[in-house]
Amino acid sequence: MKKIKEKLNPQSEAVELFKYAADDVQKMLHYLSATIEAFCKHDEELIEEKSIATLKTEVKLQVAHQDIVDKMYSRETMNFAREDRLFIINSLIEIADLADFIVRRIRVHHPKMSEDIADILLTVSADLRKFGGLLEELVLSLLDNFEKAAKLTWEFHKLERSMWKYEIEFLNNIYKLGTKPKDTVYYEILMKNIRLLVMKSVRFSEGARKLIIKYTF
Repeated sequence: MKKIKEKLNPQSEAVELFKYAADDVQKMLHYLSATIEAFCKHDEELIEEKSIATLKTEVKLQVAHQDIVDKMYSRETMNFAREDRLFIINSLIEIADLADFIVRRIRVHHPKMSEDIADILLTVSADLRKFGGLLEELVLSLLDNFEKAAKLTWEFHKLERSMWKYEIEFLNNIYKLGTKPKDTVYYEILMKNIRLLVMKSVRFSEGARKLIIKYTF
C-alpha cells in the first residue's frame, strides 16, 4: 500500500481530541455491555451505576465533538478534509447516542428473563465490547496507520455476521418460551436497537475504508 500523502502531526490537538472521542465511544459500548450483563443477572444497582457512567461519558463525548468542530475553523490542521473529519466524529456520536438510548431503556424497564434468553444476551454483550474495541482501534489507526486500519475494517463484517446468528436464536427463544406479549415487544425493540448500533458501526468501517482509498491513492 502506498504511503499517505502527508504524515499527520502527532502533536496536533485535533488528533488528540479524536483519540479522546474514540476512547469515550469504546467506554460507552463497554458500559452498554455491562448494563446488559447486569440486566441478565437482575442486578438493579449495577444497571443504575452503568447508566450514570454512560450518561457522563456521553456528555464528555459531546464536548469533544464541539471542540473538534471548533478546531476545523481555526489554524489547527489535520490530513483529513473538514467533511471527512465531520464524518468520523459524527459517526462516533451516532453510535454513542444509540448506546446511551439502549442503556436508558434498560434502566427504565428490565423484566426478568429466562436463563436461555440471558445466555444469548450475554454473548451479544461480549460482542458489543469487541465492537467498542474495534471502533477505538480503527479511529486510532486512521490517524497514523492506514494499512492497519484497512485490515480492521474487515473485522467489523466478520463480527456482524456472528451477531446476526445470535439475534435469530434470541428471537426464536422468545417466541418458543411463550414470553408475555409486552415483554416480547420489549425484547424485539432491544434487539432491533442493538442491530442498528451494529449496522452504524459497520457503516462507519465502510466509510473509513473509502477514506483510506481517498488519501492513499
